[in-house]
Amino acid sequence: MKLEGANPNAKVEALDKLPGITNYFLGTILPSGQTHIANYGARIAVRGVYPGIDLIVYGNQRQLEYDLSVAPGADPGRIRVKFDGAESCRNNPTATW
Repeated sequence: MKLEGANPNAKVEALDKLPGITNYFLGTILPSGQTHIANYGARIAVRGVYPGIDLIVYGNQRQLEYDLSVAPGADPGRIRVKFDGAESCRNNPTATW
């Protein structure tokens, strides 16, 4: 799946910050490693894939899903999804929003 014409410099943001931190050490020599690393849930946002449109990616029942969040005034007609290698693809005009 590819978003054609999407912003290649869109910013990725972790969502759903969890309580607690992680410390990661290498060997016995301090201060090698990382400390006070924040932990996040299973969602990320890709901000500004198109003007006023964000991509939200998350897991659901061991499947990868996504939403395209369109801000008021943004043009959803800019969204172009391409599927490479698919034998067939169809739109579901009865989907409810």
